[in-house]
Amino acid sequence: MKALLFNYSILLSFLIVSAQYCNLTRFSVTYIDVFQSKNIQSFTDCLYPANFNYRKVRSIFIKNEVIPSIPVHFIENHEELYEIVIQSSGIQNILPGAFRNLPNLQHLTIKGNDIPTILRGALNSIPNLDTMWLGHNGITYIEEHAFHIPQLRWICICGNNLYQWNQEWLGKLYKLEELQFENNHLSTVQRRAFSNFPNLTDLGLLNNQITNIEPEAFESLNKLIMLDLRNNKIAHLNANSFPNPTRIEYLYIDLNHLNFIPQALLNKLYSKHLYIDFNPWTCACSDVINQWALLNNVTLERKYCTPKSIPLCTVFKPKCTEEIDTRGTQKYLEIIKKITADQYRCIHEYMELD
Repeated sequence: MKALLFNYSILLSFLIVSAQYCNLTRFSVTYIDVFQSKNIQSFTDCLYPANFNYRKVRSIFIKNEVIPSIPVHFIENHEELYEIVIQSSGIQNILPGAFRNLPNLQHLTIKGNDIPTILRGALNSIPNLDTMWLGHNGITYIEEHAFHIPQLRWICICGNNLYQWNQEWLGKLYKLEELQFENNHLSTVQRRAFSNFPNLTDLGLLNNQITNIEPEAFESLNKLIMLDLRNNKIAHLNANSFPNPTRIEYLYIDLNHLNFIPQALLNKLYSKHLYIDFNPWTCACSDVINQWALLNNVTLERKYCTPKSIPLCTVFKPKCTEEIDTRGTQKYLEIIKKITADQYRCIHEYMELD
């Protein structure tokens, strides 16, 4: 009898907790079923199949609603569900187990919310997810192993308030091809920062605050097609930060604080398109880059709307000495700061002047 009461109490506690998890303020959901029929429905409960009259739902869209927390069991047991978008709905928390038994879910977008922390295991039960967008959520901290999505191919954790990168957020992802981490506050790219993703082809680190790239930072990334480092504060590119050889078809280093590219890096760099504008190049070092590009059939991409008031190089020396010129860099930045948006809109598309 005691055992029966004990089991009953456990069951009752479970039911109470489950009910609390899905006791939500009324919100609207737009969904599309497998027959392309679009519907709008209000809920105060988790999005169980029964609440859709067991329709085979393919896409779920929740926009401009009020859902402070995504509870456990929020969306589960939809075998045909392909896409989820939750946007600008005041989310502050995602509980582990919110998305479960969704075998065909391919695309997950959670953006425009206010989620300070992504908890460990928050997105661990989506086995076939292909792309995930977590942009503009005000994220300041991600616990290790927050995500375990072995089939993930594309992820954006962009436009948040993250000051560091940790690949252990994601664990080993052998199928990951594209990682976007732009518009955060990253200052250092650490050694072997992306070694968990050996098949990465596109890496976006633009619009951060990067000043330091450690040796072997990009080691093991032998399949990169695009590396975007533009609009940071990089004054030195260490040749040891890159694999040997370094084959990157599109390399963006524009809008940084570079005076030179080390000859040791040029010697092992194979690129088709190199973006170098709006750096305070030492003129002799700029000549070295131009000569290297000519000899190696590399296109130095330039902005068509470059104002004449912005010099292509800043310091005249008879020889490229591969030294950081702090004074020349400061002089160049002062010139850049005088350029207004009306004078030069193509810079201001992706540059915030301090």
